[in-house]
Parts: sequence; structure tokens; C-alpha cells
Amino acid sequence: MDFRTAVIESLDRMIASDAITRMIEKAIGDTIAYVIKSELGSSYSDFGKKLTEAVKASLALNGSLDLPAYNDAVIKIAQKKMLSLQQDSLEMQVSKQLEKLLETAPAEITLSALVGQYVEMLRQRYESECGCEEKRITLIVEKSDHNFTYICLDEDPKKRRFECDIQLGVNRNEVFSLRLGGADVAKQLFVGPLYGFEKMLFQFHAAKTKVIFDKEPEYIETSYGGHE
Repeated sequence: MDFRTAVIESLDRMIASDAITRMIEKAIGDTIAYVIKSELGSSYSDFGKKLTEAVKASLALNGSLDLPAYNDAVIKIAQKKMLSLQQDSLEMQVSKQLEKLLETAPAEITLSALVGQYVEMLRQRYESECGCEEKRITLIVEKSDHNFTYICLDEDPKKRRFECDIQLGVNRNEVFSLRLGGADVAKQLFVGPLYGFEKMLFQFHAAKTKVIFDKEPEYIETSYGGHE
């Protein structure tokens, strides 16, 4: 076999096996990669020079470092980081508050026990004061149509229903509404911080705790203070 025949047959085999196609594709790919690297990845290319000048322009003024612009950029980065940390901290605090507020509430509570806890809270609050005078709370239990009952409490005596600091709405023995300090908790975007008795009432409202009317209001102890 002469040299010319050998070359032709070898070329035919390469064409049949797509070897030449792969070589061409690789060569084209290498060329494109080289062009991109030369034009975009080099500071000496026209594009690289323009990009370098643009970056310098953002940090320099008349050939010197523009400290106000640089400081502003740094401050913005720091503020973004601080905001991220604050958001993480806020989410953690909200999560903790929700866990506390949504602790398991009792399925039911008697009216006398509810009033007793309110009276005890006031007794503890004012136990350091001179107990020469006995104090009584306002307790109003008002029934309306359609099985609605309103329980109103206030540390001052002789308050009317809508003047009471605490107004608890009960429907078919379930707590369905709660007003604290005149505000309807269901309409408040943020509730709290709540502590002690108010926190307990919020839990009753969230869990729809049942109120058992075990005694008539006039037979429930409503006095606090007056201790020796």
C-alpha cells in the first residue's frame, strides 16, 4: 500500500468515526474561550480597561480615594449585615413570645376561680400598701340574647360594664372575645407584652376555654386589701 492510499484510508476512518467533528468542536471551543478570556478576563483588553476605569471612578476622585463614597459603601454593607442580625434576633424574640403566649390553657375554668385569680393578683400587687381599708373589685356578669354572657372586671368598684378594664365575652360557655384596657385583642396587630392574669386571659381567648358559671356573682368573694 502506498503512502497516498494509507492517508486516504486513515482520513476515511476518522470521518466515519466523527473524530474530525469532535476535533473541530474542541478547536472552536478553545478559540471562543481564548477570545472571551482575552477580552473580558484581561485588564489589558479594551473591555478590561473600561471596566477597570469604571471601578476606579466609583472609588476615586481626581486620582485620589474618594473617602465619603468609599465610607458610604462600607456603611451600607454594615447596615445590611446589622439588619440581617436584627431580623434574626426579632424572629427569635417573636418565636419566644409566641411560645409563652400559646402555652396550654385549661379546657375550662369556673367563674369563681376566674374572679378569685383576679382578686389574688390585686391582693399581691397592693400587699405592701397600708391595709386599713378593704377594697372591692367591680364584677359584672351580664347575660344577653343568643347565649351571650359578658364578664367584666375592674379593680375599682362601681364601674359600669363598658368602663371595666377587662371585658370577657362568652358564647355557649366558650370565651369568644376579650377586651383589655378598652382594646379588642382580636383587632390588635401586636398584643403584649402580657403578664400574669392578662396573659392567662389571652390564653383563654386563644384556646376558647369554657367558663363554668358555678356561682351567682353576689356569692363570689370580690374583696382585696384590708389586711393588718
